[in-house]
Amino acid sequence: GMTGAVAFDDTFVHYFPDTLDLLELSGAHLRDFSPLSDDGLPDGTDVVYLGCGQLHRYAGVLAENPCMITALRSFARAGGRVYAEGGAAAYLSSQLELASGRRLPMAGLLPTIARHNPTAPPPTPAEITVEKECWLATTGDSLRGYKNHTWRLEPLARVDSIARESAHQLDIIRAGNVIASSVHLNLVGQPQTLAQFLSTPASVVHASRF
Repeated sequence: GMTGAVAFDDTFVHYFPDTLDLLELSGAHLRDFSPLSDDGLPDGTDVVYLGCGQLHRYAGVLAENPCMITALRSFARAGGRVYAEGGAAAYLSSQLELASGRRLPMAGLLPTIARHNPTAPPPTPAEITVEKECWLATTGDSLRGYKNHTWRLEPLARVDSIARESAHQLDIIRAGNVIASSVHLNLVGQPQTLAQFLSTPASVVHASRF
């Protein structure tokens, strides 16, 4: 089955437990890793899954772990599949801006700047129709979840949106096989997305541009 590296530490804490349970029940091998303190990804990783969390608190520490950033960039460059939600999309951005105005360089897997809104409302239900096929979903699929308003991504260069709806253009974007979503997806009740998540690439396809 697919080996999934799941970011889990003081920063990355927000996951739907039933999504993780369902992935394991469906044959995925999930292995935790810490972007805060680990030097690299678990051996044999097929998919990197980064959930949301307390990114504004730990952004400085994350920026000071270049080994992990290098490992993530190398994995993505080789065509590895990466999925990031909410605050994790801020971590994968080129830089982030805290409410104080302080800017920090981040992992740089996405050509975006992430701006923090500490007074954001709680997550709201959202449904996105997939316009552009990617490893996570096929054209016409619906992705349902809860939109996180804490981080706003702004493109610094061209990004590919995979959403059909104009209101959701920056809510789910991709750069090569790196997919970032401001909508937290619960895979329970979304069998098509679960199946895509579990599929392993037949061969590593080199991403065109990072």
